[in-house]
Formats: sequence, structure tokens, C-alpha cells
Amino acid sequence: MDNVQKQLEVCAFTIQTCIIAEKVGAVRAELCDNPIEGGTTPSYGNK
Repeated sequence: MDNVQKQLEVCAFTIQTCIIAEKVGAVRAELCDNPIEGGTTPSYGNK
């Protein structure tokens, strides 16, 4: 288990935080909605 490589994934609520996450090493960012409810994936048709 010495060769375990960790990857950073983040949940973000704005495009700006996705960009910041990438700059600090995130390999994946999920753009979420409804932060008060813990974050949900917005549907394609949300306005």
C-alpha cells in the first residue's frame, strides 16, 4: 500500500470555485446547486 496515490475531488457551487480547485490540485470538480440543502447536481433544464 505504499504506492497509493490520492486524488482531490471537490464539490463546488460556482465556476470560480471550480477554477480555484483546479489550481490547488483538484482532478475533478462537480458543479452543484442548493448549498443550503447540502448540494445537489442541477438538472440540465434548471434556470
